[in-house]
Amino acid sequence: MYDRVLLPLDGSEIAEAVEPHTMALAKKFDSEVILMRVVTPVSKLLASMVPGRAAAGNTTPVGVEAAHAQLESETRDAAQYLSSVAQRFEAEGVAARTLAIEGEPAQTIIENAKDANVSVICMSTSGRSRLGRLIFGSVADEVLRKSHLPLLLIRPQQQ
Repeated sequence: MYDRVLLPLDGSEIAEAVEPHTMALAKKFDSEVILMRVVTPVSKLLASMVPGRAAAGNTTPVGVEAAHAQLESETRDAAQYLSSVAQRFEAEGVAARTLAIEGEPAQTIIENAKDANVSVICMSTSGRSRLGRLIFGSVADEVLRKSHLPLLLIRPQQQ
């Protein structure tokens, strides 16, 4: 029923709160788990380095090199993080593979879930209030609204 499960993570404890539920689901259905971390796109890195200039296309070669170096660093860190999470799944007998990819979080999650023929996406909610979601947005909310795949959403316990 659930051959392939996508578990997007951002490295936070809140995101990892869905891990035990994903583990149980994967064990029950003998599913493969795809662990994903979306890293910041170069365009956003450039915009954060030189506010206003990246949008106008006035980036310097040094800025572009720095943004690409930052992307490489984030991608490497994401791959290492996902590898450690994959080891926890594999120690429990669950097949896991990792994917560190550049993009906008919700859109990248939806596109890759579709491309990988995922059966279900497992995510945590941020636990923000309705006002907080309106102001800051929510990746989980956007995935819920725009994806046609089943979605397991877990609200982490408050400390």
